[in-house]
Amino acid sequence: MNIQKIFYWSLIPLFLLINIGLGSWGLTESSEARYAEISREMVLNHEYLHPTLLGIKHYHKPPITYYITVMGYQIFGINEYGARFFLSVALVFQLLLVFKISKLLFNDLKVALAAAIIYFSFPIVLIAARVLTTDAYMATFVIWSVYWILCYKKNRAPRYLYGFFIVLALAFLTKGPVAVLPVVIFLVVWKVLYKETIALTIHHYLGFVLCLLLSSSWFLAVMTNTPHFLDYLINDQIIARSLTAEKFHRNKPFWYYLILAPLVGFPWLPIMVVCTARAYKKYLKNKTLPLVLLWTIGSLFILFSAFSSKLVLYILPLFSFMAILSGYLFFLIPFDKIKNYSLFYGLLIVVLSLFLILGDFIMEIRIDVRYSLMLAVFLILGLGILYYNTSLQRHYKLMAFSLLFTIGLVLSYPLFGSKNPNTINTIKNIVALAKEKKGDSIGHLIALDVFIPSASFYLNQDIITVKGNTTRVRRDIQFEEDTLYRENLLDISHEKELRKLQQLMQAKNTVLLVRKKDTISDFLCDQIENFKHQIEIDQWRLYY
Repeated sequence: MNIQKIFYWSLIPLFLLINIGLGSWGLTESSEARYAEISREMVLNHEYLHPTLLGIKHYHKPPITYYITVMGYQIFGINEYGARFFLSVALVFQLLLVFKISKLLFNDLKVALAAAIIYFSFPIVLIAARVLTTDAYMATFVIWSVYWILCYKKNRAPRYLYGFFIVLALAFLTKGPVAVLPVVIFLVVWKVLYKETIALTIHHYLGFVLCLLLSSSWFLAVMTNTPHFLDYLINDQIIARSLTAEKFHRNKPFWYYLILAPLVGFPWLPIMVVCTARAYKKYLKNKTLPLVLLWTIGSLFILFSAFSSKLVLYILPLFSFMAILSGYLFFLIPFDKIKNYSLFYGLLIVVLSLFLILGDFIMEIRIDVRYSLMLAVFLILGLGILYYNTSLQRHYKLMAFSLLFTIGLVLSYPLFGSKNPNTINTIKNIVALAKEKKGDSIGHLIALDVFIPSASFYLNQDIITVKGNTTRVRRDIQFEEDTLYRENLLDISHEKELRKLQQLMQAKNTVLLVRKKDTISDFLCDQIENFKHQIEIDQWRLYY
């Protein structure tokens, strides 16, 4: 059986492995909780054009991520597994695309296999596949569109061109204009370095029109009954996020990704930076294809660094190009260096195994000892088998070490995340405790000066969010056509809403959730005395 068949068949057990424990940990606040709750409200309200978050219209992102999540709910129910299931599908599809693009570019199955394994080994890729956001789906459409356009360049069949434009439109409907930037930059760099002339056919024009119609469909539909939506989209969601992200609490310095990228690409990214520097003059300088990838990565890195708004997963699209370039560079690594990198990966596997064995005993970490010991034994046995296997060529042995360590990480996270809710920033256990104490009699859950959409997800009912003295609770209400949203969003700077809060806090079936570190006004302290019970857990105080 050749490398290609082995790779294709291995995707099936890999998919099953990724799904182990996928729904065992709670939704993380606030990004994952937002997407999960918006999708839940879509299902409950049968409203798929105007997304809402805790009952208030929420147009921050186009709807593709919500639609995909809704499909997960319809298959598996409204739960964490349903919310995350298609992230696993997206990851496996990304691996397939990275393999096929690498094979298409370099016509070498070994390079394609190395690229796919390296891509799977990037921590940022694993994070995106475990936390519900737009980024995993956007990255999928970006890689897919690159694959289609490369197929078109090779075969000139119009179907590939139409596939490119359709998938590019889906990327736009996932995250807006920023989703097309990686593809556009890749194509511009390709044109410049290969000195290609622009030769347009009727299919280019038709494909572009199709892309324009598809990508603008949701925006136009919303604009028909929301006239100022376009102004909001341009000024608030494009210009403000790109240039002045302080409003969204996502502004970071220019050098932010310079520090972060090596961490979320560890250990392959630092290794490949060294390899690129060493191989540039000998192998890359006069080879156009690797330079296309290198220039694309560099251009995207500078561009994303220049944007004011920065989060970890925003640079995910870079890593598919990095993996493909790394797959090419991988077999240029000298044998003596390969041995050193293999030893380093072996050390990582040992460290992970020790964490699984000792984490529950010597660290402030809770973990299921039985399963963690089983996983540690599996990793140590796998390490021993690989280390003493003399039939594997050194490059393939390093790939196997990398794959074993990554599998260990994938299987470790459910063990860790399900037992350490505070560390991963989920309130699933807090809501479960409230339900345990109050049974089914929770009439209202009040979140004081904190925005926790997953509370509504887990209670399967509306919660009341109180806007106090901080900027953590900031809702965009400009698209609300009435004042019904005030039933569940109270601003205590308004006397009427303060009185309503007072009445709610005096009711028997009310539960109050407050952060320990938050300062509570004297007036609210007096009202809190109405609650008979108080429990402190992690960073929270629960009153009931």
